Amino acid sequence: MPRKMMIAAVSTIAAIGFHIYLTLHYYSLNFGGGAGQSVCNISAVFDCDAVSASQYSEFLGIPMALWGGMTNLILLLLIAISGWRLADNASRASRITLYLASLVVLASVAMGTVSLTLISYFCLFCIATYILSVVTFETLRQSQDGPVCSNLMSDTKALFTTDKKYLLLLVAIPAGAFLIHTSALSQYGIDRLAQRVSNNLADWKNTKTVQLAGTPMLVKGPAASEAKMVISEFADFRCGFCKAVASPIHLFLKSHPDVRMEFYTFPLDGECNDAITGKTGLSCRLAKAVLCSEKQQRGWDMHDYIFKNQMNINQFNAVPQIDRDLAAYASTIGLNWDDVVTCMEAPDTLEAIKQQAKLGHDIGISGTPAVYINGRKMQNAIRIYKQLLEQAYADSQ
Repeated sequence: MPRKMMIAAVSTIAAIGFHIYLTLHYYSLNFGGGAGQSVCNISAVFDCDAVSASQYSEFLGIPMALWGGMTNLILLLLIAISGWRLADNASRASRITLYLASLVVLASVAMGTVSLTLISYFCLFCIATYILSVVTFETLRQSQDGPVCSNLMSDTKALFTTDKKYLLLLVAIPAGAFLIHTSALSQYGIDRLAQRVSNNLADWKNTKTVQLAGTPMLVKGPAASEAKMVISEFADFRCGFCKAVASPIHLFLKSHPDVRMEFYTFPLDGECNDAITGKTGLSCRLAKAVLCSEKQQRGWDMHDYIFKNQMNINQFNAVPQIDRDLAAYASTIGLNWDDVVTCMEAPDTLEAIKQQAKLGHDIGISGTPAVYINGRKMQNAIRIYKQLLEQAYADSQ
């Protein structure tokens, strides 16, 4: 195999590896299974979990990572066929390989654009696959021994006449993705949803109970002594996964007025969390805004606004931008923003945020969200979260 083709093969193999990891993590994150946080979660912005939990993480109900893995697998097979000249028409095999690599690059550009403009979170492993797709495409382009574009029409016709084997390989991409997805759903979700809920609930019951000695930032529902169940959540306002978890919790609370909700902040920001090294001040500012809004009984309103508009807020890279946005919202709910700003600048406010972050660190929290039901940590599994809450509620005395 020529050197450039070998580089393309190695690049494609690496991409397959990343896609396999992302696919497995997608199913674990969305349907349970215990993988925990992704190893490529490094901040509230570079958060693979947030990307995987977004509505853009799937196409036709199948995870984008699985589409990418199957496409790269077929691309690798085509590279082998053309690189080792196993086809009767080696030039056509090489061009068809390049065509597929071109589609992978276009898909990478599209997904990168979605992350940049619609999600506002970034997945380092996804970015790695984008870069690898460009490497593969460029090495394949340089490996061509003749014109490409002028042969596009004839090559397309050949797919349906003399070279149907390549068409079958292309059809194998959606067919393989569908079969693997169906198998994964069988393992993780649809046909055994009740069992998955039961297993996760059993894990929760066997989890050590922790005592949360600190004062929550926000509280909703009855007193702890009167509540049938207590949900305690530690979250970062720039964390996309926290936003995803907030929705099923919100729906659950609406139908269970006897449940107490306690919200603690755990900013992934070293400015107000000694357990975090990186400092931006952005997550801390949002936490301060919510804490100070609560002094005017508007904490939950600010909490809900930030999560609802998180996509836009996460595009801000400076505190003044955040303040302008929150000030505009404050004016719509009768919140005295000047008092909020005075409160946010007070040393006591920073200390209160640090104490909540320390509480989270002391009980073993290193990332967000971390949700505790009656003092026991609940596994994160978005698609069955409400079912887990319902079962935990039924189990509570």
